[in-house]
Amino acid sequence: MANAKRYVWLIALMLTACGGSAPPPAPPPAPPRERTVFDDLVDKKTTVPAAAETAQREHMEATRRALDEAEGPPAEGAPR
Repeated sequence: MANAKRYVWLIALMLTACGGSAPPPAPPPAPPRERTVFDDLVDKKTTVPAAAETAQREHMEATRRALDEAEGPPAEGAPR
């Protein structure tokens, strides 16, 4: 029984010794991010498809207008 008390006291002392240190300081803030040559490619990944879609839509509208002007308005009730 005396050995058990000795080990309990030893474990208690070890646990109090481990928990007494202060927390480590916070890391310094990260430096601001600088633009690289790849940022242009990433930006174009969204702008190029949008520009292509807009150009395609404008071309389709211009083609429809040109066909309507060339053929004249459709007869009433006739499908387009």
